[in-house]
Amino acid sequence: MSMDIKKSISDWVDAHEAELIEDIKRLVRIRSVREAAAAGAPFGAGPRRALTEAMEVCEGYGYKTRVYGDCIGTADIAPDLPPRLDILAHLDTVSEGEGWTFDPF
Repeated sequence: MSMDIKKSISDWVDAHEAELIEDIKRLVRIRSVREAAAAGAPFGAGPRRALTEAMEVCEGYGYKTRVYGDCIGTADIAPDLPPRLDILAHLDTVSEGEGWTFDPF
């Protein structure tokens, strides 16, 4: 990756830091522990809500989104171009357990 591209990415992240933090908080607030499957939610309502929110966040940044099988989402900044970078991530969490001083979500 050229230094110009790295600088452009770094500058963009710096300019949008507060917005990015709010988006992360938006996603972390969702209890996305696997539950019983339901229509449109093969891993339960929480994981599906997290997927829906993540797709909305991506759309807010101008990405073209698509959901496959009600459980996999993609976000393309320029869907007419060949893929350049794939990032695999998950939005589900393990059970939060007990003993929290503050609500973990």
